[in-house]
Amino acid sequence: MANVLFTSYCNRNCPYCFARDKVDLGRDQGDPSKNLSMESLEKIISFYKRSQLTRFVVLGGEPTLHPNFERMIDRVLAERDFKSAMIFTNGLMPENVLNYLSINPDPRLRIALNLNSSGNHTASQWFQVKKTMRALATKVGLGVNVYKPSQEYNYLLEAIEEYGLARHIRVGLTQPIVGSKNIY
Repeated sequence: MANVLFTSYCNRNCPYCFARDKVDLGRDQGDPSKNLSMESLEKIISFYKRSQLTRFVVLGGEPTLHPNFERMIDRVLAERDFKSAMIFTNGLMPENVLNYLSINPDPRLRIALNLNSSGNHTASQWFQVKKTMRALATKVGLGVNVYKPSQEYNYLLEAIEEYGLARHIRVGLTQPIVGSKNIY
């Protein structure tokens, strides 16, 4: 499995982020050098096919911030050899992307929502994350990144029950990044 970074823009500032030095937290998303081009996506798809990779994994920054996100996902899903297209997200996505994902009927489309506890979000961010879980319910599998010794996890089980999410949790262990200041 290979991971594809659609964009280096992000709308969060997670203390454990492995890409902290590479992610652009700015609001101006107009710099094309920060976003994967369609031409590059075609090359990546070709590489996947030659390598017989069947699980397409999309990361960022926050990948749903890519200005051509829907078009790019449509292109990925056009490849019938891909068994799945997994999008890692923090749940803070533009309304048009949320609508696109909620009505997309392709069963290969999966959402891995990395869910920090509500205390790590502003009230408006937490509202948006809950809206995302509600809209994408059956497509969402939750994930959590373990980055401190005593971390709360009950909120994940509560979210699974409340929003009817997939009944599994992806657990990631954060790691120190040499020369970086992430928490691990």
